[in-house]
Amino acid sequence: MPVVEFLLQADLGATLTAAAQTTAAQATAAQATAAQAMNGAAPGRIVASSLDAACAEQPSTTPRLALVSGQPRDAELEACRQKAASDVFAVTIGYQAAALVTPATGAAFALQSADLFHAMAAHADARPAPTVWRDVNPTLPALKLGLLAAPVGSASNRLLNTYVMEPACSQQDGARLPFDATSRVAFCGTLRSDPAIVRRDDDPASADRAMAAWAAAAPAGQIAVVTLAELRRYAGVMVPLPLDGVLPTPANVASGAYPAAEATTLLIVVPHDAPPARREAARRAVFELLSERSVGPDGSLAQAGLVPLAPTERVASRLRAVTFLEHP
Repeated sequence: MPVVEFLLQADLGATLTAAAQTTAAQATAAQATAAQAMNGAAPGRIVASSLDAACAEQPSTTPRLALVSGQPRDAELEACRQKAASDVFAVTIGYQAAALVTPATGAAFALQSADLFHAMAAHADARPAPTVWRDVNPTLPALKLGLLAAPVGSASNRLLNTYVMEPACSQQDGARLPFDATSRVAFCGTLRSDPAIVRRDDDPASADRAMAAWAAAAPAGQIAVVTLAELRRYAGVMVPLPLDGVLPTPANVASGAYPAAEATTLLIVVPHDAPPARREAARRAVFELLSERSVGPDGSLAQAGLVPLAPTERVASRLRAVTFLEHP
């Protein structure tokens, strides 16, 4: 059994998950001299809910470090303390966001969440289905609408459905929506079955080539959903569109002004009876995970699309987390 267990939530997306696994491996190496016993275990176990896995009631003295999408509520953290018989601390390490883009050679235009929902959603009340953006909103251009949607199961698809499509869907008059939140998001995010809407392939090996081909061939009015890492990578080839009047800049994402974004949280769960060597191993691992090499502007997680905190916030988060492990 490892001296520290790393848990990664599946819906963080493949790019960020892969970067976090690499960072976890570096953190493992950083703390291995303090407490050997990794036994060759692969760092970063991917689970459906890292919050649930980290807070599972298990007779273990192993500290657990979990990357969680969103921010756990106080009630969830207290339940975790009780169930896992552990000291628990949660710290925001950055933000993820989905961006709407159009080819740089075409016309840029601003969209509202309601515009995107009524243009693309299967359960929108628009009849007949719109074919140009002006059919959706008279202030939009008379360009043929089209969407290159994010891969199913990707973080960008989940973010768009949760923070853009579902709120717009819920505002429809007379809408009969599923009560369960997960079912409601899936219902609201279901896209029209229409040639104008194409779902991206989820093969990372061909993603860049496919996006470059789309940007070169797509006519004006076509949009795509990308991660912030892709937005940075394709700068000059495609441009972001304002959503609800806000561009997906790092400042707007971090401030909460941009709608299709959420925090990424590091959850630290240390059993009350964890021995000092394991606490020290967790402290070293957390310091590496929160280092500038990981969560700074040029860090591995930032390169994978995580929007970093402001410099003073990064330092404060690192100090709070390390202090917690030293004096829980």
